[in-house]
Amino acid sequence: MAVIGGGPAGSFFALHLFRFARALGISPQIDIYEPRDFALSGPRGCNRCAGILSSSLLKNLRELNLEVPPEVIQSRISVYSVHSPFGTMEVENPSPGGDIYSVYRGSGPLRFPLPLAVSFDAFLLGEAKRQGATVIPKRVRALRQGASPAVEVGGHWEEYDLVVLATGVNAPDLLVEGLDYQPPPTYRMAQDELHARQEDVEKAFGNRVRVFLLPHSDLVFGTLVPKGSLVNVSLLGQDGSPSVEKFLSHPLVKKALPFPYTRVCGCRPMIAVGMAQNPVGERFVAVGDAGVTRLYKDGIGSAFLTARQAAYAAAHFGTTSEAFQRHYVPFLRALNRDNAYGRLLFSVHRRLKDSPAFYRAQAQMVAEERGCSDPGPSHRALWGMFTGSYSYGQILRTVLEPAFPLRLFLRAVRQRLRGIALPSCRILILGGGFGGVYAALHLERALRKQKAVELTLVSRDNFFLFTPLLHEVATGGIETRHIAYPIRTLRGRRRFTFMHGEVESIDLEDKSVLTNRGPLSYDYLVLALGSTTDTRQLPELTPNVFTLKDLYDAMVLRNHVIALSEEADACPEEQEKLLTFVVAGGGATGVQLVAEMRDFIFRFLLKNYRKLQPEKVRLILIQNEERLLEEMDPGLGSYALSVLKKKGVEVRLRSRVTKVLPQAVEINEEEVIPTHTVVWATGIRGNPVVECLPLAKDAWGRVKVNQYLEVSGASGVYALGDNALFINPKTGRPLPARAHVAVRQPRTVARNILADLLGGRKQASPVPWVAETVSLGSREAAMKLWRWRLFGLPARFLWLISYLFLVPSVYARTRVVLDWLLALFFGRDTTLLRLR
Repeated sequence: MAVIGGGPAGSFFALHLFRFARALGISPQIDIYEPRDFALSGPRGCNRCAGILSSSLLKNLRELNLEVPPEVIQSRISVYSVHSPFGTMEVENPSPGGDIYSVYRGSGPLRFPLPLAVSFDAFLLGEAKRQGATVIPKRVRALRQGASPAVEVGGHWEEYDLVVLATGVNAPDLLVEGLDYQPPPTYRMAQDELHARQEDVEKAFGNRVRVFLLPHSDLVFGTLVPKGSLVNVSLLGQDGSPSVEKFLSHPLVKKALPFPYTRVCGCRPMIAVGMAQNPVGERFVAVGDAGVTRLYKDGIGSAFLTARQAAYAAAHFGTTSEAFQRHYVPFLRALNRDNAYGRLLFSVHRRLKDSPAFYRAQAQMVAEERGCSDPGPSHRALWGMFTGSYSYGQILRTVLEPAFPLRLFLRAVRQRLRGIALPSCRILILGGGFGGVYAALHLERALRKQKAVELTLVSRDNFFLFTPLLHEVATGGIETRHIAYPIRTLRGRRRFTFMHGEVESIDLEDKSVLTNRGPLSYDYLVLALGSTTDTRQLPELTPNVFTLKDLYDAMVLRNHVIALSEEADACPEEQEKLLTFVVAGGGATGVQLVAEMRDFIFRFLLKNYRKLQPEKVRLILIQNEERLLEEMDPGLGSYALSVLKKKGVEVRLRSRVTKVLPQAVEINEEEVIPTHTVVWATGIRGNPVVECLPLAKDAWGRVKVNQYLEVSGASGVYALGDNALFINPKTGRPLPARAHVAVRQPRTVARNILADLLGGRKQASPVPWVAETVSLGSREAAMKLWRWRLFGLPARFLWLISYLFLVPSVYARTRVVLDWLLALFFGRDTTLLRLR
């Protein structure tokens, strides 16, 4: 007989066949083809398995008079510690004295070979050899079933009376001639070995295997199995191969590995999750993974059972296809039916682990059963699910005992009504703009009753600034303080701490932030520090250059325009230079500002300063692109260009400022324009503190975030608004830095932080629907809604409404509306306030 594969399935078949044959007075000749040497370390001897021997398997080994040698046993496991964000369960072995073993399938990782003969597979194969099997270290390329079965080895065929396929699902594909054999369906796992000091492993694990149930993740299970100086990592995901790096970086896993370790081995093995097609034929039979195995758990135990049944059928009923169909295939089908129960159990448990109430109710029942002489259903069910010591049918009958589901449900309801008290946690939000303030409001609303969660907002200003209306403050349309709302007033009775301070640096490794008020530590960090004006292309900064990024900029610019009007009124001969205003930047800020400045000057200032000559007023908009509003719809840019030209604004496209003089500006290195006012509005760049972080960033200094707005390469750190480089999956381009984006992203950040704390499912940030809109003065605007474009007064009205609803309080909205109405009927404020 030829056995292809010298792993547990092949060795068990040979051992069982020897046992049955001896009872019948038969002396079979068995050749086991196995090209690997299990006594070697690394891939040459590894069978890519976590290496857990269940208590049921250890009992079954007694049939073969086998006892696992002490040097093969790496750890004796009697407890499974189940970890979740909702707590930890200690599931003890419900059968006293029935501990399970962790073993190596080979002789350890390649970089850390073990000195003793520790391989379980080598032990089994050695027993088969000792009882009479011949081990041939060659690879079988193909096999033929039928009246004269044979195997192809080294280019020639060897004939046998029976061919047994025991290669598993990780071996190279094998051609089976004369039979439409199809291997079982598979899932891909991820495994690794962590090397550390043996005393550290023993101290952290003892006699425990650690299981991790991570809510709302694609992970079916993740385990850490101690093996002397190594810890095996085994992961199974629902879709594809899970990431070991992501698993090891999870806070629960890091807490379970409090010692230094080195990753020394890694693989992506396949596991069988169903039954093979046509697993038997004339003088052919497939055993172990090649036939069917127990779902997810106890693959070695399944190899024992299938090999025993196949050997029994061959010894007592013959090796014909009919004999195997009658006496072996029903056993495979029964095992496969049991796997269906397992799928149901894992599906239900995967959903229950996502519920804090059900998890805590289950943990409570497990704790009450601990120490009882008669193990309860919670212990038996969980122990069987984790170890494979019971069939899935037995586990299902256990959990369907009438009292168990009712008790679990009532306890879950009680837990739900009590609520969940979160452990202590510090959430730090940097920035008091749209992103920071709205993130604080969303988080405070959800965590109001969680006294252990500390929520802190840090901002260099003690007010929330409504930046989209800065150009109206700069031109007297809105009173200065009416777009600045005190954060402490906005907080009211809300339970979050506000700190008025300047952020100086961020230490991602130490999870701390240094401010001028002192250091702050965090567990979760939200970057919402906003941006600054991009002056990298500005030739030089002189007193006649202004920006428009904060409230002070708007106040200074308004005072400057009014002061120039006063001076021009007193010095008519200087009016042409004094009343020339240059705005660099044809984006939304520059276009809106130059349009408002034109209305402010012609509709209000000229009425009060009667010596000013309108023909002396000159407004110039410089844009280095081919059109205005390059980030918006081309139709809006064309309309804005026509409106500005009608208003008398000189628009210079494909132009740039090449030099700034004390009282002039040079354009394109050829034209010098006398002026006392240059407003630099060419764009923004990241906050300097964020730009200094050792993270992936774009040219603007925005940090790269994933779909959940988590910062790539920084655990527990989120970014939004102007600090986040979020790629629109529909267009492949980053989202623009606009208020509507910064208002919607905080909801996603808050939900995902809550998901981390409460175990909820993280949500990808939706691409916010943003109407492209730009104001073109007090009575005109341009807007794009879906495919529709609006222009003129209707667009201006919608522009006002859309931004009004972003103002975070009714009181502030009322003041802004009153300012607009007062300016409409009584004119704009032209008071000159000296800022010293």
